[in-house]
Amino acid sequence: MISLAIFMGALAAISQIASQGMRVATEVQWESEAVLRAESQMNSVVVGVLPMQSASGTFEDNSQWQWNLITATDTLHPDLIRLEMQVSHLNSAGKPTMTFALVRSVRNPDVFLNSGTESSSSSILQDLVP
Repeated sequence: MISLAIFMGALAAISQIASQGMRVATEVQWESEAVLRAESQMNSVVVGVLPMQSASGTFEDNSQWQWNLITATDTLHPDLIRLEMQVSHLNSAGKPTMTFALVRSVRNPDVFLNSGTESSSSSILQDLVP
């Protein structure tokens, strides 16, 4: 009887450890996938596939994953835009089970384009003035 009680206690402890290990493994898998999805979406914004403005959506390959892009002008450096890509995994009820955020500062393309047109127009004016 005593050996059966010890065996049942050990079995309960082992099953608890196994279920906790499976839960942690699932969370690590979600976090790894979230990092890859955030990098992918961020790269799409930086190269111009997606517009560099606040937006959100779901991933085409898996609707349990959603993304949200938040853009803001950097207060210290007005020629930079702060991009924050948030990626979330949703459970069956539509609530986030985990969220990952990736932040990157990129050069504001509007400032870059405006400075290029101003310098070219000023050089044209200098050529016209005798």
